Amino acid sequence: VPAGKIAIGSPLYSHGWKMTEITASPVGAPAVGLPKGGTLLWSSLRTMEASSVPLLTPGWHQGYDEQAQAAYLWNDDPASTSYQYFYTYENERSLDAKLNYIDQHGLGGLIVWQSGGDDAEDGWPMLKRMHDGLRR
Repeated sequence: VPAGKIAIGSPLYSHGWKMTEITASPVGAPAVGLPKGGTLLWSSLRTMEASSVPLLTPGWHQGYDEQAQAAYLWNDDPASTSYQYFYTYENERSLDAKLNYIDQHGLGGLIVWQSGGDDAEDGWPMLKRMHDGLRR
């Protein structure tokens, strides 16, 4: 398939799991599915990112898998109703990695799922980032 006919996907929603135990690294930890696939819109995840705390404090934490170029959040606060929840999702950094890959390899573009998951109140930052990244 010619590179110009290949598109990479970018979701503006998440998938989530409940880890069956908190481990040193949440990536690859044993987990079970959450109701409705643990799906959250990107705008909700953005709020969770903003509330993330240092690793020594219980609560939401941000992570980034360098090999997969993928963002994730997890919760290690036993008092939280989201205790042991783990979400993978697209953030600005992972989106930029995809946009750079598309540019470097001359790919055809980007396919977006759940574009309504972007933050309308903040002027659609992810969709604007996609637009700008594909136009460079």
